[in-house]
Parts: sequence; C-alpha cells; structure tokens
Amino acid sequence: MSKQSLRVFRNIIVAISISIFWPTMMGWCQNPPQEKSPTPPGEQKPNSNMKTLTIQWQRLKIDDATCPRCGTTEQEVDKAYMSLKQSLNPLGINVALEKKALDLAAFKKNPSQSNLIMIGKKPLEEWLKAHTGESSCCGPCGDTECRTIETQGKIYETIPAELIIKAGLMAAGELLNTKASQSCCP
Repeated sequence: MSKQSLRVFRNIIVAISISIFWPTMMGWCQNPPQEKSPTPPGEQKPNSNMKTLTIQWQRLKIDDATCPRCGTTEQEVDKAYMSLKQSLNPLGINVALEKKALDLAAFKKNPSQSNLIMIGKKPLEEWLKAHTGESSCCGPCGDTECRTIETQGKIYETIPAELIIKAGLMAAGELLNTKASQSCCP
C-alpha cells in the first residue's frame, strides 16, 4: 500500500471513530457503555450487536480452474478481506467473504459477471465511481471479452486489494452512519 493510501486509510478510520464515539463522549446518547471484552480486538468474534459487511466475489470456474486474471484477483480479495476484517472488527463491524463460482452457461450468457466484486449490496465500481469495461482474456474464458474496471485513468484487469479496501471502508462508513443515526437521541 502506498504512503498516500495509508494516509487516506488512517484518515477514514479516524473519521469513522469520531463519528461513532463523539455522541457518547458528549453525553448525547442514552445507551449504557458496553463492557470491554477480554479478547484482543483482532480476535473478537461477531456478536448480535455487530453490523456485517459482506464482500462477494464471483468468477468463472471450470474443474477448479479459472483464468489468471481471476486467480490473481482472488489473492487480492483475500488480502483485502483480511485487512478489512482486522481493521473494522474493533469498530463493531464483522466482515464476511463469499466466493461464488459461475458455471460456463452463466458465463456465456453474461461474461461481465465474472470477476465481479460486490461490497454490501453495491458493485465495487459504484463505490469507487469507476466504470466497467472489457478486454480479451484467456484460460477457461477462452478469447472472451472479460470484465475490467477503469478508475482514475487506469484500467485494471486484476482488481488490486487497495481498491477493494477503499470501497470496503466507504461501505463501512455507510454502515456506521446508519448505526449512529439509529442509536443516538433525536
């Protein structure tokens, strides 16, 4: 992760923390403080009070094989998932990862559904104000035009963890704003 990305990430976490804890520090909420868990923050288990942020990724998979583009994206999705899970758990957000395999019939019907990442209920592109494109692929995809993402003048065939993390933090901020508006006094 670049230094600029780390600064943005840190600023988002600070802003999210302030938006959560400011009303409590000012005495505006009537909710009693919760007891601290003896479990370290990174190892906390989800409870009924936690919100869940779901990352869903799908790709064409034939006999356990996928194209290099989706194979590398899977590694990036895993990195982003672990980073978001560790960062958001102390804020009361559980991160869940769902991986789905498209069969050949579904892929042929709509190739742009392969390598699709949904965060919450929105595609990654919507969070990032990015555009979906396509380029030739290989492997199980053959020479089909497969999904790409274009953002800030760059085209990505493999989706980097940094973009997934950025979208995940935006989605988490939305979850926390919903939580804060429901738990504080009018």
